[in-house]
Amino acid sequence: MVADDRGQLLLFGGITVAVVFLVTIALTNSLIVTQNVATPDNADRIEQVADREAAVERDLQAIVTRTRAANDTDEFTDALNRSLANYSTYQTRVSGARTGSYVDVTLNKSSSRGNRTTSSGDFQRPDPSGPGNANDWPVVEDADTVTAFNMTVTTVNGGPSNAFTIIVEGEGGNRWRLRVLDPVGPVERAVRVEHSGTSSTVCSTPTDTQDVRLNVTTGECTIAGTTTTFQSFEDVLDSSFDVRFENGNRAGGQYVFASTGTFPDGSYDSGDYSSYPAVPAIDVTYTNYERTILINETS
Repeated sequence: MVADDRGQLLLFGGITVAVVFLVTIALTNSLIVTQNVATPDNADRIEQVADREAAVERDLQAIVTRTRAANDTDEFTDALNRSLANYSTYQTRVSGARTGSYVDVTLNKSSSRGNRTTSSGDFQRPDPSGPGNANDWPVVEDADTVTAFNMTVTTVNGGPSNAFTIIVEGEGGNRWRLRVLDPVGPVERAVRVEHSGTSSTVCSTPTDTQDVRLNVTTGECTIAGTTTTFQSFEDVLDSSFDVRFENGNRAGGQYVFASTGTFPDGSYDSGDYSSYPAVPAIDVTYTNYERTILINETS
């Protein structure tokens, strides 16, 4: 009986020692792994990766901005693809040889944001047969980014009471207006900008044969090669923006408008992100991973 008790005690003690031994091994391994993760070398590598991503994103922001400024909207996507290919080649030849890292960038059309609408003729809704008034129509709603708003006005037939008008309403409900009109008298065509209770004529021409070129986003009016500036809606309003045309039949020419947001009537959305992305999405492939970033130039 005593021998049996001693055997049971020895067996129990052996099992206890084995359990303690196994737990000690597990804890030791855990401490080793934790120590390896927290080494200064790994922290430096994480910081280097973050620095590299930030540098690439700054480069891409500059590439998109320069490409947009140097190309018409119908040429932008092709030009951007070429610029991104050149950047990838540079990274492969220079940065790759220096650091051993690999970076490749490509435009991701399906993840890009924004649409484009264009028109040639008068400034009525592109589909006059749609519902509502074809002369007074919403171009876009809730646009947090407007990357192109260029107009060439070639005809004007509205006076102060019925002038072609662009109305932009900001997030807080404040409004900015630009009117292109025939004031009658020595001035044949004039552009007036109104906001916060003020109104000013920013440019004018005494002849009806000179086109009025407007960059509404940057606040520039050009007539016969002479450019004057004015406060754009982005200078005085908070995003997001609602953009509306009124008296669209009182002026004519061409315009290109591109932005994020909602185009209320798809019938007059004549383009899409693939032809002119307002906010391009770019796939960035590094040596061992990939991420997609949106390049919002106004952020």
